[in-house]
Amino acid sequence: MTFLDKFVLPQSAEHIELLHYMLLLVLFLFIPFISLIFGGTLFSIFYKRKYEKGGDRNYEILAKEFINTSTINKSIGIILGIVPLIAIILIYAQLLDQSGDSALSYLMVSFLFLLPAIILIYTYRYSFNFSQIFEPVHQSPNESAQEDFLQLKSSAIKLASKTGRNGIVFLFFSIWFFVAGLNEASNVDTIKLSFIGGLFSFPVIIKLLLFIFFSLAFAGSTLLFSFFYWEGGNKKYSNEIKNFVKEQTSKITLWSAISLPLLILFTLINIPAELLSGSIFGFSIISLVLIFISYHSLYSLNKGTAISAGGVVFYSLLFALLSLTIKDQLIMSNATKTHSLILASQYEKYLADLKGETGIVAVSGQDIFNTRCSACHKFDVKLVGPPYKETLPKYEGKLAQLISFIKNPVKVNAAYPPMPNPGLKPNEVEAVAKYILETYKK
Repeated sequence: MTFLDKFVLPQSAEHIELLHYMLLLVLFLFIPFISLIFGGTLFSIFYKRKYEKGGDRNYEILAKEFINTSTINKSIGIILGIVPLIAIILIYAQLLDQSGDSALSYLMVSFLFLLPAIILIYTYRYSFNFSQIFEPVHQSPNESAQEDFLQLKSSAIKLASKTGRNGIVFLFFSIWFFVAGLNEASNVDTIKLSFIGGLFSFPVIIKLLLFIFFSLAFAGSTLLFSFFYWEGGNKKYSNEIKNFVKEQTSKITLWSAISLPLLILFTLINIPAELLSGSIFGFSIISLVLIFISYHSLYSLNKGTAISAGGVVFYSLLFALLSLTIKDQLIMSNATKTHSLILASQYEKYLADLKGETGIVAVSGQDIFNTRCSACHKFDVKLVGPPYKETLPKYEGKLAQLISFIKNPVKVNAAYPPMPNPGLKPNEVEAVAKYILETYKK
């Protein structure tokens, strides 16, 4: 994504840490909203079709409440959908600058799918609501008016069906590419798959399934929250309709959430050992506990023993989702730690250039090795990278080739992560290459 380079600025270590916090806050807005709109739209389409097949108006009411609750209003789609994803892309452009990582490509494709998805889903919402206006009106004694109203209603229903179906397809692919982008950013130093291969990798498929089932459970919990808890519950419907909504929604929420613990465990299993930490396990456990609390609350709500349980289900799943978001960002932070150090060192060089200090500092290959290379390489010990005694024999008498590799490193050994670009100036590359070869010969 070279066109994003113009938005990238040199970042100090403090700025990089701040970017990670900003990214987390933006994800707190984006992920719950996209989960809600995906699950709510899918349930709305499902119950709308059940109404059209059987004619039970309870299903039509449920379909309407799902889409109205999940989309909230048209400005929210921009504020919590479009704008946060743009911010996420810009932050990742900063954090992954010069890494060659394909996470930005996935996120850009996700954005291209999200734009039409939001437009289509909101069109579905308003055309669906518009079609219901004609229900009491088309019964007019005027036959000509009846025919006109029926035609308008039929057009609105067709538009709702078409836009709803297409919108959910676009949103599915947007989520798929988004999940692939986040997964790729958490695997900066691993062997890279092809662009399409990354989409079908096991970790991405598991995370996609986790996102989808969490979306369904969260959408169901949100409707329960708004129907039975928010501002004392919904008062415009009869107790019969409320009982129908409670029975249907609590059932689909439970069945959607039942697989979440297993999927969370699968995501943990696929995390590389070097990226694991106590905090990652801690937030995973928190999310699991909150999910089990939601199970208990759904049972209480279904039995009618505690109407306020609708609020507990919603908050439990919301905070479980946020806990998993924090866990994923901790993994990403661990994965990009080395790259962040490189970006921070480049910032120091940039700052020194601005101050005019670089001209008075002698270029020392040993100093460059100690500050830039020694964290990953030793001459006879395996660290992040292979020991020099294994790699330098092929460069004896080939200083130019070694210089070329340091300038533009590529992955050579599958047993080690790819070497990041150290961002050295030409004279610095030459100095450190000479030092490495001379020290190796000794």
